[in-house]
Amino acid sequence: SSQFPYSLLVEVVKMVECPECAGKITLKEGTEAGEIITCPDCSTRIEVVSVNPPKVQAAPQVEEDWGE
Repeated sequence: SSQFPYSLLVEVVKMVECPECAGKITLKEGTEAGEIITCPDCSTRIEVVSVNPPKVQAAPQVEEDWGE
């Protein structure tokens, strides 16, 4: 039987709330401030403001420039 070291099983899960739909989002291990993530529920782009404490905000909308 293979056993995993306990250190692999203990992971601090940081949860944040989507500013758009209030859905729960888990910040993955290694997420950094300034990163843009996507809400799995409503697909809103969200900016990670800080990781500790976990804080997010709606990402600035990027205007599409089609060379007009």
